[in-house]
Amino acid sequence: MAKIVSPQVAFDFLLQQTKNVTPEIFTADGNGYLNLLEGRWQEPGTPRPFTSPIDGSEIGSLPMLSREVALRAAGRQKRSRRLGPRGPGRA
Repeated sequence: MAKIVSPQVAFDFLLQQTKNVTPEIFTADGNGYLNLLEGRWQEPGTPRPFTSPIDGSEIGSLPMLSREVALRAAGRQKRSRRLGPRGPGRA
């Protein structure tokens, strides 16, 4: 039996809605995704394909970061949490 996907949850429809609401998370050409690092969308990373659990077709790719970039982002986040929103020694 063929799988049927409702038009309201079809990947292309959902992707277009996401692009309309949050265009900043996409690369300049609109075909890739960015990662949120250091408070801004950057680092397109290396695309890693993902597939539909419904029919196994490839429906896009996720921006995978290198180990070096991921560690940089994690370190920066850890420092910002330790210092707090107002800097060291300020409450």
